[in-house]
Amino acid sequence: MNRILFLAVNYRSNDDALRLAESIDRLEDRERIDLLIVDNSDPPDREHLIYRRERTGFALVGDGRNRGYFGGAYYGLCAYESGGGERPEWVIVGNCDLQPAADDLVARLDALAPQCAREKIGVLAPTIRSARSGADQNPFYPEAPSARRYLGLSMLFRSYPLAIAYRLLAHGRQRLKTKSDVGAAGVLEARDPRARDIFAGHGSCMLFHRCFFEAGGTLEYQPFLYCEEVHVGAQARRLGVRVRYEPTLSFDHREHGAIRLFPNKQVIAHLADAHYYAYRNYLRDDEAVGTALPDSASLAARQLR
Repeated sequence: MNRILFLAVNYRSNDDALRLAESIDRLEDRERIDLLIVDNSDPPDREHLIYRRERTGFALVGDGRNRGYFGGAYYGLCAYESGGGERPEWVIVGNCDLQPAADDLVARLDALAPQCAREKIGVLAPTIRSARSGADQNPFYPEAPSARRYLGLSMLFRSYPLAIAYRLLAHGRQRLKTKSDVGAAGVLEARDPRARDIFAGHGSCMLFHRCFFEAGGTLEYQPFLYCEEVHVGAQARRLGVRVRYEPTLSFDHREHGAIRLFPNKQVIAHLADAHYYAYRNYLRDDEAVGTALPDSASLAARQLR
């Protein structure tokens, strides 16, 4: 049977990484999943993971260098493939603060694989349920972002005070939006539950079918953090591969509130660099990219995941 590779990128979040490993161990058909934790932490922070690896079914790679999010995922994929095995049917890239919401993840992916191969659906964006708001973080980009807005955000993030003020405004607006989505019974109303094509899904968890890589897609990405969604969505569009919101696949996302609300200067600098990189390389000269985008305050709230 075809295998599934789960690339989980970790940076000083060992407890989250171990919770993810335990949740994967509870899945049906667990033996078909290769969980590879890519550790971006310093060697002393890795000792506990090394100890627990002997008791839990995951592999661990890392050399003490912090390669960022997709940089770490690409490093992990290269390490996996250097072992001589063929590319798996599915490659899942995710944060460590995720857990599959259903035990039949493998069976659901098996059911979707023939359609993905036949119709060139290269990337699936699952339901990602935020522990903070209860909302589904997908579909993240139903349509492609505008070059002008990304350029503006790249300039705004060059100023740390402006970026923090903008972040606080975004946080407030996001909370108001979440409250407005709560129905009369006090339950968060779901977004449109239909599976459908989108520009890109939320970067905290993306599921790549083999056809994405066979068409020339790659996880290799220059910026350290952020805007991975545009990197994937723009590649898929140019390669003629579809990105699909698939709510029948579901993950729970813990998130880290302290980092999100008050990011440090280095994080803000990464945001500025990534937005300009996406503008320059994917959005500025791509006439196929549309202009619809969630409002800019919501964008900042969602990028700081």
